[in-house]
Parts: sequence; C-alpha cells; structure tokens
Amino acid sequence: MLGIQVRHNHDTHTISISQHAYIDSILHWYHFTDIKPLSTPMDTQVCLMSEQAPLTATKFATMCNVLYHEAIGMLNWAALTTHPDIVFAITTVACFGTNPGPAHWEVVKWIFCYLASMCNLCLLYGKTRCILEGYMDTDSSMAKDQ
Repeated sequence: MLGIQVRHNHDTHTISISQHAYIDSILHWYHFTDIKPLSTPMDTQVCLMSEQAPLTATKFATMCNVLYHEAIGMLNWAALTTHPDIVFAITTVACFGTNPGPAHWEVVKWIFCYLASMCNLCLLYGKTRCILEGYMDTDSSMAKDQ
C-alpha cells in the first residue's frame, strides 16, 4: 500500500527496506521506463532560478500540462522513506513549485533518471561490522628540530 518492501534476514540479523516497485510504478506513470540512468541525483552545473519560469502565455500553457507538483510529491515520498540521497535535489526543485519552467522540469526528469539507476538499492539496518579508519598527512617541516 505504501510502496515499501521490508525484508528480514534471520541469518544476518538485518532488515532491508526498499521501494523498487514504487519507483518502477512512478517511472511508468511518467513514461520514463526507457530513460538513461544517471549516477548523480542532480547536475552540479545547473543553476536554477525563478527567472527561468515561463514568461509567455504559450510557455505557461505548456508547463500547465506538466504534472510538476505530482512528480515532486512522488519523489518526496521516495526521499522520505528509502532514498535520502535525493533530498537536496527534491527540496531544490520544490522551491520553484509556484511557477516552474522547463529548466526546472528538466531537473525533475534528471532525478527520475537517477532513481531509475538506483531503484534496486535498499536501506540496510542491523548487525553490521563498521570499521572507522582515519588518515593523517603530516608535514615534516612542522616538526621541531631537536
């Protein structure tokens, strides 16, 4: 019902949470089943501004046919439950929800492309062995002469 799959592994004492089916369903909803997968949730070279909003009636009418708010809501559910890696990208595009333009919609599509490549990942909770490693770069010129 919520699009969340929970699996308990008795052998490893772990619980995994994923939304593979939910992400597939929203990709089908927006006809993004054949999109090119991407490895980052947002393009670092893109700078979104409110000035990118549609200014002409034609462009405004085109954006009225785009289900921008619905996409933000669907992506936000994935971000809140199993994909915290897209939170920054979602909050960025959500800021332009009052009057989104084509540039804003392109970033939303980028997030969908990223989710398409990451939909098989899950959150894993439980008994895992974590090792903390630290590295230090020392400069010999800082040492005192003795």
